[in-house]
Amino acid sequence: MARDAGMSAGAIALTRWGILAVLINVILRIPAFRNLVRAKTPSRIDGFLAFCIGIFFFAPAHVLYYTALGKTSTVVGAVLNATAPCWTALFALIFLREKFAWTRGVALIAGSIGAYVVVVGFALPTAGASDTTSNLLYMIGTMIECLGGVFAMRLVRKSSGLTILAGQITGGVVTFLLAPYLLGENLPLIWPSTWSWPAFAALSYLVLISGLLCFGLWYVVAERAPLSFMVVTLLIQPIVSTVLAIWLRHERFTFEMGVGSAMILLALVIASHEGSRLQRPFAHGNEVSRDQHDDHAN
Repeated sequence: MARDAGMSAGAIALTRWGILAVLINVILRIPAFRNLVRAKTPSRIDGFLAFCIGIFFFAPAHVLYYTALGKTSTVVGAVLNATAPCWTALFALIFLREKFAWTRGVALIAGSIGAYVVVVGFALPTAGASDTTSNLLYMIGTMIECLGGVFAMRLVRKSSGLTILAGQITGGVVTFLLAPYLLGENLPLIWPSTWSWPAFAALSYLVLISGLLCFGLWYVVAERAPLSFMVVTLLIQPIVSTVLAIWLRHERFTFEMGVGSAMILLALVIASHEGSRLQRPFAHGNEVSRDQHDDHAN
């Protein structure tokens, strides 16, 4: 909707994350809100690291997304997005030393196959040779964002989710400012000459709902739940996309969508069964509750 209103991809990225960076830093200065989300100010070095994650991981991943979306088809992009839980689980296993239960592995495999079936069906995705570079950029972007998210979780578990998210997005704005000048016509900055309600509504949704609400909740929950467990819930996105496509775009419900959705729901059931027995892991692999951790710190 924002692009149809005359905004370029670079302008959407800079406007979306720039406004969100200002917004989240402002509300974190409200004492009542900080108490509500139990926000803790990170150390200077951790704050600097969160800023660097935004510059070198979070923002570059989104720059690759926006650059690739011009030629990558929706189908291929959705398939590549569906691989994110597998990359995140792998990186969390390597860098966070999270315990990886066999049930989580089954959930990831079943859910990933289900997400693929929902989007593509029982066939291989087709992509022309001219799209190969864009598809590769999109895949690299997915891997970079997953790796950056894993590094960010190390900092979250030492302080708090929203404060690290604020530093990460603020650092990302630096990259979003520089990218249009470095990439030129591949990611230009073009704003509409006149603002329309559809463009305003689209940007408001990107900032407030998919940005502040979804990213904010994700980072708050990540303080207590293993990251490789959390990403299993991302597999529900293809189902949501399917429902929205049927409802808003009047697309038909296929047998493949039904089979894939059933596999995703099965994966979520398996993961939720494991999740009922999980506690939040801290840095060095100790699994204790946050209150217990605070008591030990005191």
